[in-house]
Amino acid sequence: MIVFDFEPLPGYKPQKDFEKFFGKMAGAIWVDAADKQVVRVEARLIESFKVGGGLLASLREGATFVLEQERVNNEIWPTRADINLGVKVLLVKESMSIRRSSMATTSDSMSNRRRKS
Repeated sequence: MIVFDFEPLPGYKPQKDFEKFFGKMAGAIWVDAADKQVVRVEARLIESFKVGGGLLASLREGATFVLEQERVNNEIWPTRADINLGVKVLLVKESMSIRRSSMATTSDSMSNRRRKS
């Protein structure tokens, strides 16, 4: 297993929205050396991310994302994703925790707790 840490490159000026989003994340990526495939990604938002200057939406600093993959039927498949975030959409604040598992025998779960604005 090979592990890479990542963090924003100081001074880099992203051009596209997805580059701006990923430019505010830090974490680690695990790669299976034999398969040369990503098997796990852990990332956290180290700065808040705003859409439309924060009027449309914003993700709060500290949001976390975990994705795991494994070999199933000789193919690589996402098997689990965990997302924990605080988001504000059109001035309404939410805290969300999402867990998605494609290998689970029970239904996927999603909890959503509303916070007062």
